[in-house]
Amino acid sequence: MANAASGMAVHDDCKLRFMELKPKRTYRFMVFKIVEKQKQVIVEKVGEPAQSYQDFTASLPAAEFRYAVYDFDFMTAENVPKSRIFFIAWSPATSRARSKMIYASSKDRFKRELDGIQVELQATDPTEMALPCSQLFRNVLPRHEQGGIFAAAGYARASGLPSVCIATSGPGATHLVSGLADAMLDSVPVVAITGQVGLKGEAMNFVSPNGISSVDWMQDALLLPVSFLPLFLAVFFFFFFTFSCNFFSPM
Repeated sequence: MANAASGMAVHDDCKLRFMELKPKRTYRFMVFKIVEKQKQVIVEKVGEPAQSYQDFTASLPAAEFRYAVYDFDFMTAENVPKSRIFFIAWSPATSRARSKMIYASSKDRFKRELDGIQVELQATDPTEMALPCSQLFRNVLPRHEQGGIFAAAGYARASGLPSVCIATSGPGATHLVSGLADAMLDSVPVVAITGQVGLKGEAMNFVSPNGISSVDWMQDALLLPVSFLPLFLAVFFFFFFTFSCNFFSPM
């Protein structure tokens, strides 16, 4: 059946292969491609059960859109083996604008054909898929850095547990300040981690988060090298649980 929005049909092989993956775990992953001349979605690649996550990411083209599903195995806290089927909308930033529109308008219709999807992701590079597949962290992708910091503060406020917000350098770091001030007023534990460009002020989007956060109610640290991050996080979380402090920690 064709997608009313984009006119793209879904080849029967897509549904048949997915039905083999879901109950039988015949494949580790599947990559789907839209063939514009044929106006349909087809199966481009399948991964054998023994193949790894690295094999999956290597199968995705660097500059072209794709749909994909990945069967992720994990152990629960009770040591019970589980699995989840991820649907990934692979959308590299360097892809053609026309291709982006076609894949975006066809996605919802195509996803409905794959009954049994449990998690949906959109990723522009493999790192954006790594955190959601982690057994230790729950990754939430906001639309904007300011929305991310307020969501982190809201989670910490509701749960009483520390939360972490990650943003890019420059404007990404400045967008976190209002949310950190809000967290401070309610004494909720939030860690903000940002990137940092060259320190001489010559790089694009140069802003010094250390200067922004050099006020009495924030604590910060510039981590050089970045390998110090685990140690600093251990110290920060110690203070969180001991004194309910807030930290702004650019790296």
